[in-house]
Amino acid sequence: MTHQSFTQIQARDGERGFTLVELAIVLIIIGLLIGGILKGQELIANAQIKSVVSQMKGFDAAVTTFKDSYGALPGDILNASNRLPNCAAATTCGANPGNGNGFIDSPAAGLGTLPGTAGAGSEGFIMWIQLSAADIVSGIQDDGTAVPKFADNGLPKASLGGGYWAGYTQTGAALALSENINMRTGHYFVLNGSAATVAAATGGLEPLQAERIDRTLDDGNPSTGTVRASGAGNCTNGNGATALYSNVPGNGPCGLYVRFQG
Repeated sequence: MTHQSFTQIQARDGERGFTLVELAIVLIIIGLLIGGILKGQELIANAQIKSVVSQMKGFDAAVTTFKDSYGALPGDILNASNRLPNCAAATTCGANPGNGNGFIDSPAAGLGTLPGTAGAGSEGFIMWIQLSAADIVSGIQDDGTAVPKFADNGLPKASLGGGYWAGYTQTGAALALSENINMRTGHYFVLNGSAATVAAATGGLEPLQAERIDRTLDDGNPSTGTVRASGAGNCTNGNGATALYSNVPGNGPCGLYVRFQG
């Protein structure tokens, strides 16, 4: 064999591609990486849902603690500035006394319909500041303007975006119910994308997120039970017992009404 032929063989040996075994190993590694990423995303999504559920359960317990301590509901308590610590008469906490009727309502609107907005003078807004003043709930700020804002003033922020206020409905009526079927009478947390009026486009959740919260706390049906969806046709389809969350890309957003103190 000439020196030239030996050199050509060496060159061909150096130009070999991956073997099938090597390619299989690479594909397995890529598959594991993709699987790990997808699993990580699933874990994050699950953690966010659990966080929202835990928030609402914690808020319900906070209202109970306040009621046990002061014999009244937060927001509805009379003479708050004289009864609560850190609640001076000149602050939002003390300057908006409740009417003492035993419900967290909007005094101006009465008990009929669940407040569709976190009104500055509503008990469903003031309750959070009073829970904070009583050191029962943390993370609530009061900038003194009495203008409801998620995280920045008076209203707690939700883990999945948007935030909460609360209210009472005597008739079961509420704005933008997904199937326009009245709810049960009672107190509800309103989980919305903005502190503005609840409407078809103001929810802060994707339909699948809303459904998972509903299934965790209730029956998974947007039109029945203690968890009800807002968002009208953008969030759900069907009617009554056959209603479903519209888990199709581009649908939504959804808001939720979650009954508490029941």
